[in-house]
Amino acid sequence: MDKRLMGEARQVRVVFVVSIMLSLIVGILIIGQALVLSRVINHIFLQKATLADVTDLLLLLAIIIVIRAFFNASQTIATAQVAI
Repeated sequence: MDKRLMGEARQVRVVFVVSIMLSLIVGILIIGQALVLSRVINHIFLQKATLADVTDLLLLLAIIIVIRAFFNASQTIATAQVAI
């Protein structure tokens, strides 16, 4: 095999692993987001909680959404690097 091709494959392998790890993190954040959202829905509809009662959960949900957006964008960039 051509040595240049092997060198390119080595570089892409690292980015590919990073892309997989970022995808895993995004998946975990999706599960966390669903968990927090289900708790908010449970508190409001089943436990008759007020907005003040779920403010902390809503703040946590917003933080998870922002972190997920960051990791999702990073994963998209990493995946684009693998495709190039």
